[in-house]
Amino acid sequence: AILAGGTCPEDITEQELFSDRFYVYASPLHPLYERHNVRIEDIDHRDLLLLSDGHCLRDQILELCGTSRRAGAPYYFESGSLETLMRVVDVTSAITIVPEMAVEYISEDRRDRIKPLAKGATSRKIAIAVRRTYAKNSIITALREVILSTAPAVNTLA
Repeated sequence: AILAGGTCPEDITEQELFSDRFYVYASPLHPLYERHNVRIEDIDHRDLLLLSDGHCLRDQILELCGTSRRAGAPYYFESGSLETLMRVVDVTSAITIVPEMAVEYISEDRRDRIKPLAKGATSRKIAIAVRRTYAKNSIITALREVILSTAPAVNTLA
């Protein structure tokens, strides 16, 4: 499997591929839109739109923002689609957080809404996960090489 690292049980090993930074996606009507970069402390959780419960990206964002998983009250909208969240941000005064690997799919006319998180903000690790007993390491090595060669824009951990 290819997944956000750090989520596997003990019988699964992970090989990190690259680091996937987080960005704020801000409505032109939101005060953070005018910023060149955003500090985590500047994010008002009441303005933050999240993926629905059960998405690991949701949990990663809650952890990034220092919000408990049960702190759902401030979030007035949730979706199962990152694209839907961004479309809602486009027509409201809200914000969301998107991973770097999604940025290249955001159209040029919406790129002004993407704001890097200030230095020190975290990212997630993308990894290949396999059973500990999996013996065909050459296949995993080949898969890793193909992924890294086709994803030159990402921050590789090679």
